Amino acid sequence: METLRKELQDKSSKLQEMMIQLEQQKTEVTRQQKEALLEVTEKQLEEKERLLSERNTQLMERDKQVEEKDRLLEERNKQLQERTDPDPAAPARRRNSKDWIPPDLSGETPDSAAPLKRRNSKEDLPPTMSGGSSSSAPAAEGGSKGISQRFKDWF
Repeated sequence: METLRKELQDKSSKLQEMMIQLEQQKTEVTRQQKEALLEVTEKQLEEKERLLSERNTQLMERDKQVEEKDRLLEERNKQLQERTDPDPAAPARRRNSKDWIPPDLSGETPDSAAPLKRRNSKEDLPPTMSGGSSSSAPAAEGGSKGISQRFKDWF
């Protein structure tokens, strides 16, 4: 019986040792899994940081382009303003044409205005710029009037 007891104690000790080893192995496997997960996470983080840095560089480049376009647009607007209004002390121009009343229509009504003189457009055609007439009709209808006289009459 003593030997049985001794065997049982030995087996119990071995079992306890195995349980300790198993717990150590479990701890080691968990630590290795955590390290592997941490390594993967660090690599993902590094990749995201690289992508963010690349995107930041792209955005800074885009900002420079936008600033350059803004500068060019301001310069162009300034040039247009100088072309349309060379005198910086000149009053601002009105943009709304409804606010402006032409001076010759401000006090006159269509009845009080002088009647317009109508012209016969066939008789008073201006000469062509080619030097000759394009058809014989205006010259025949113009009668004895010279080209220069018809031109003066036209204007």
